[in-house]
Amino acid sequence: GTESYVKIIDYKSGNKKFSLSDVYYGLQIQLIVYLDAIMENKDKLMIDEAHPGGVFYFKLDDPMVESDATDPELIEKEIMKKLKMDGIITKDINIVKAVDKDIENEKTSSIVPVSLKKDGGFTKYSSVLQEDEMLNLIKHVRNLVIEIAGEILKGNIKIEPCKIDNKTSCDYCQYTSICQFDKNFDNNSYRVITKLSDDEVINRINEEVRRMEDAEMD
Repeated sequence: GTESYVKIIDYKSGNKKFSLSDVYYGLQIQLIVYLDAIMENKDKLMIDEAHPGGVFYFKLDDPMVESDATDPELIEKEIMKKLKMDGIITKDINIVKAVDKDIENEKTSSIVPVSLKKDGGFTKYSSVLQEDEMLNLIKHVRNLVIEIAGEILKGNIKIEPCKIDNKTSCDYCQYTSICQFDKNFDNNSYRVITKLSDDEVINRINEEVRRMEDAEMD
């Protein structure tokens, strides 16, 4: 049968950064929803087995680079570094090589956020997840979508913008004049969110999925 790894790329004009913490809280679920949709509809693509390959943001840009090099190939590499995609990829060297054929020679990819150690393993700065962790992330986001849809159907339109560190959902919102959120009003308060590390997110999600599976077995 056919076996494929699904890669999602979302093209952006701004500097959108992928955050596992934001995915966990339901603030950035777009890429994972796309990945889930493709994997769930693999039969329409005539794929027998679909696996998560990776999800990325790619900034549409024509970057300027400073370089002393006169070699067009070296200048091209500098441009590629500026255009490197941001996201996560499944922790498998074969998948990474399928995206960047030069990774083993270069050690640091100019295409995806991955670098290799001398022994061929991934460095701690690599944005990689085990396949089972990717699948658990998909399950978590699927549950979030169900919860969000339920709240919408209930008519929950409470004014509760998120606040992470010193950033809020209101910072670049075009609808503040309509919303009129003000902490001085009754029932107007921020949803304060604590930023989680990638390890914290994965540990929480793995535990959540384990509890779900235990409940199904009972």
